[in-house]
Amino acid sequence: MSRFGPSARKASEAPLLIVGLGNPEPPYETTRHNVGFLLLDEIGSRHQISVRQKGRGALKGNGSLCGRKVILAKPQTFMNRSGPVVGTLMKALGLSPAELLLIHDDFDIAWGRLRVKRSGGDAGHLGVRSVIESLGTRQFTRLRIGLGRPLEAQQAAEYVLAPFAEEESAELPDILARGLGRVEELVRLWDREPVNSEQGRGRSPVRVKLAAIVSLVTARLFSP
Repeated sequence: MSRFGPSARKASEAPLLIVGLGNPEPPYETTRHNVGFLLLDEIGSRHQISVRQKGRGALKGNGSLCGRKVILAKPQTFMNRSGPVVGTLMKALGLSPAELLLIHDDFDIAWGRLRVKRSGGDAGHLGVRSVIESLGTRQFTRLRIGLGRPLEAQQAAEYVLAPFAEEESAELPDILARGLGRVEELVRLWDREPVNSEQGRGRSPVRVKLAAIVSLVTARLFSP
């Protein structure tokens, strides 16, 4: 059962909490598991939001993204203990799970692909599991960034905690740019975005937005 009641504000007036998952210490900065932190930094850089304020177990920053107030946050616990920090931030801000966007890595998704879903299990991701347990609900939005599967001889933990390979590092700026575009589209369409959507390497944010608009218009035309 969710530990959070509905927000008293109108959906369009409520700020959004955008959380990137990662590990906070320098040795992890350029590892695959920290791609959630890297994308959050990209968002902050492009929208002039400084994510340096310390409080409630996180680095955070307030600003505006596509006309909507947002709070960007990076939990400063290790990945697998992110949940209590996210829960504390949400309670302090008076937000509900419907106003949370969680950004994290996922090696069940092909390298470079972006996938969004509004709810669901943790798929074995311990950081996501910690958030679910702390919030008492699975009903919150995630942006998952694909890492691809490790080689058969490589353990999952070893793979995600390793630095990006040379060819991955070369592709990372494009992935972060597309991730930024996906977050911007999500914020613009937050209250009417389809439940699940995926953006591959060649799918532009404009096409994603067009698909959402077509879905919305179709629903209105054929609703009773």
